[in-house]
Amino acid sequence: MKKPKIMKKFMGKMKQKHQNLSRDYICENCGTEVEAPIHCEHAMHLANKKDGDHWICWMGSMCGDEVIPRCCDDMKLKIVK
Repeated sequence: MKKPKIMKKFMGKMKQKHQNLSRDYICENCGTEVEAPIHCEHAMHLANKKDGDHWICWMGSMCGDEVIPRCCDDMKLKIVK
């Protein structure tokens, strides 16, 4: 089954935006190092939702969505450069 042209165009834009996301994060509060999981061959990115922070697949939350385990009471993840 072929993807419609609009889907190919959308996926191309998504790929450019999210394919080089960092895998390494650190909690600014407690110093715990956290690695972003891989989904669809790329690192997942952070998203804030009503029920807490989540890892989201670069292709969208319908593809992959995982709750981030908390390392401390005031978790604040920052990208390690």
